[in-house]
Amino acid sequence: MGVESTIVTLASDPPRLLRPGGVTLEQLRAVLGRVDVDRAVMNPLPKGARPLSPGMKYKHYSPKANVIILNGSERAYLDYVNAHREPGVAALCYRGEEKALRVPAVCYGAETDCREQARELFEALRRLDDIGAKTVYARCPEPRGVGLAVYNRLMRAAGFEVVSVG
Repeated sequence: MGVESTIVTLASDPPRLLRPGGVTLEQLRAVLGRVDVDRAVMNPLPKGARPLSPGMKYKHYSPKANVIILNGSERAYLDYVNAHREPGVAALCYRGEEKALRVPAVCYGAETDCREQARELFEALRRLDDIGAKTVYARCPEPRGVGLAVYNRLMRAAGFEVVSVG
């Protein structure tokens, strides 16, 4: 799968998703009915809050570079990255987009295949270290299905730094 397992707490009513993974929120809801998503899946854990699951508190899954998620269309992403080209800048993109980028790029799967993104994400983050990236502009995945797990891991790698690009 690439991303770690799904973690759900049944200690609350309704059950609550603490960490998305290969078992999707939609699959959980098909079996359990209502399942809430813990706020820490999509947002940083509030200061002083105790994490309920591994991986909820700290920035991790991250290369040494500063990762910034760009949320917007493919064209807006490409334009933004190319406009911010300078030494040390790299892109974490979907397969095929690297052809239009004027910075070093590492792909982490097809835009339409979140399972491939989940399998490729951690290796792609390590490759960014290998190329010496200092700032990484990452393409934002769709937060549904397994894409929610990819989105969560990228958000943590970026320390929840997101720029809307249109």
